[in-house]
Amino acid sequence: ADFTNKEIVSDVNFVKIDVAKDLQGNTITISGAVFNLYKADAAWKQGDVVKDNVESGANGAFGFEKLVPGNYLLIETKAATGYSLPQNPWKITVAADGTVTVTKNNETVTPIPSGGKNVYQIENAKVYSLPESGGPGTYGFTISGVAILATALLLFINEGRKKQRDRNTLIVNGR
Repeated sequence: ADFTNKEIVSDVNFVKIDVAKDLQGNTITISGAVFNLYKADAAWKQGDVVKDNVESGANGAFGFEKLVPGNYLLIETKAATGYSLPQNPWKITVAADGTVTVTKNNETVTPIPSGGKNVYQIENAKVYSLPESGGPGTYGFTISGVAILATALLLFINEGRKKQRDRNTLIVNGR
């Protein structure tokens, strides 16, 4: 009898993309996001680091080679510039037969075939910032408003002085 042991390992490939599309409807890839991959137990508790400081490249791609069967947690530790940092990790399961399953928030991520391998897309949204309001047109309204308030204040003060002068005149004249 001839026995051969073959180690079951799997490569897992990712691409970091923007939730939004460009004006032509194309996917926007995100570079500069940093990830750590951790071993996880059956209850998905984080274990030892398998690989740390893996950065998404110029085309948003990154991956992990020769993962043995088991559970893994993929945690984004640094978001790309202008993007938010996801709160929940991605769960990766490598089955005994080498089949890979990736889930995020209990939803299975469907891989996309690319270059002869399955690639899992990891979506992210830009940090929302309020647009600047106003502009050069607001300066004229601000100056006009201040001028109107100053004029009202001066009229109020002059009216008060006039009433005080009239009272003083009445007292001097004995009325």
